[in-house]
Amino acid sequence: MKTDLKIIIIGGGIGGVTLANAIKKYGDGKCSVHIYEKEMTVSSTAFKGYTIGLNQMGRDSLREALDIEKYDRLTSELIQSGGQYVVTDRQLNPLINFSCSSYVDRDRLCGLLREGIDVHYGMKFKSYTEDNDGVSVFFEDGSCERADFLVGADGVHSVVRHQKLPLFQMEDVNVYSIQALIPNVGDDVIDLLFKQDNTLITKTLGNKRNTIMFGKVKAQADAINFGVEDIASIERIMEQNEPGNTCLVINYEWRPLVENGRVDLPTGGRQYMLNTLRRDTGNFHPLVVDLLNRVAKPEHLINDQPKPMRQALPCRWPAASRVTLIGDAINAMTATSGCGGNLAMRDAIDLGYALTDIIKNIAPLSIRMTAHEQMIVERGQQQIKLSRDCTEHMHSQELSHCSELFRNTIMRILNKLLIWGVVKIPN
Repeated sequence: MKTDLKIIIIGGGIGGVTLANAIKKYGDGKCSVHIYEKEMTVSSTAFKGYTIGLNQMGRDSLREALDIEKYDRLTSELIQSGGQYVVTDRQLNPLINFSCSSYVDRDRLCGLLREGIDVHYGMKFKSYTEDNDGVSVFFEDGSCERADFLVGADGVHSVVRHQKLPLFQMEDVNVYSIQALIPNVGDDVIDLLFKQDNTLITKTLGNKRNTIMFGKVKAQADAINFGVEDIASIERIMEQNEPGNTCLVINYEWRPLVENGRVDLPTGGRQYMLNTLRRDTGNFHPLVVDLLNRVAKPEHLINDQPKPMRQALPCRWPAASRVTLIGDAINAMTATSGCGGNLAMRDAIDLGYALTDIIKNIAPLSIRMTAHEQMIVERGQQQIKLSRDCTEHMHSQELSHCSELFRNTIMRILNKLLIWGVVKIPN
């Protein structure tokens, strides 16, 4: 293996920039790393998304990937703590509180990770060819770059994966979401939904295979952190918000009925989607019912059709080569467990270790990459199953009064055990 190597990463999201930092830290100056990103500017919403609740895996990954100066800035300036994720019943009575030990704004984190990294914007990946000496990487503008390794960190719709794993498939889990940003929400609703000042998210469990997530929005960045990607819609809706009122982002998730093999989804646009939301939440707290029937309008819905929740299916990998994948490009999952961002960072740091081992001739490419890819696939499938199980538990079946009461009682008991320290949730 030659001593001066070039690594190309397709995709400048959380996984790609974490990997670039890891290679820069552990590569001993023996390789250069370059990120090619299809978005035209760093301000694109493609780099934004849900706030990342950092679990132990995520915190360890960032500590291992970053140099001391960046890590100190991360811990002192970006990471926040003490937020609450509250789960309630339909009448907004708290069932269980999850304390978020640390969380970080995805956009600001990516901004820190991009510092000192060579990122090329407006470069849409097209294809690659691989030979014994390296990889030729082709872009839509007709240009070509030569590299020793190519990493697909280009997300759930990965173009690199399409060529690397042509048999790869995603699976719908038959749970759909409707997202809305509602302006002019009064203090009575806000105070009821967010009874503690440090509550980040309130998730309400229904009894018709449905849940609603609520989040307070004071600024555009808040909406983006809750996963609203359409900047134009955010700006348009927030302009309607009167002084003193609050915008509220809601994410309604439900499992529709399947009749004669056909999924019963609302068709006909936003009004039909809003009607579905109103119909299925008619037995929620009166203030929630009033919010959705009187305040919410069709134009407050972000999309014009329900969004399916999807996950990656297991896929057989070819023999290890100079082309590999990380993050959502291989381990896409439902968002219910909140593991996706942490897993992408762990994939990145582990690939960083594998590549630098190869660069330093500690291990041959075929053996080291085979072991690495087997590990990330097995770990990814475990996390995918965990997230799928969480989704199933919330949306699996319609509950009778007794079943709902039993579920709520169990969750209250679990909350007490958490408070008393009898049960601990891994962080």
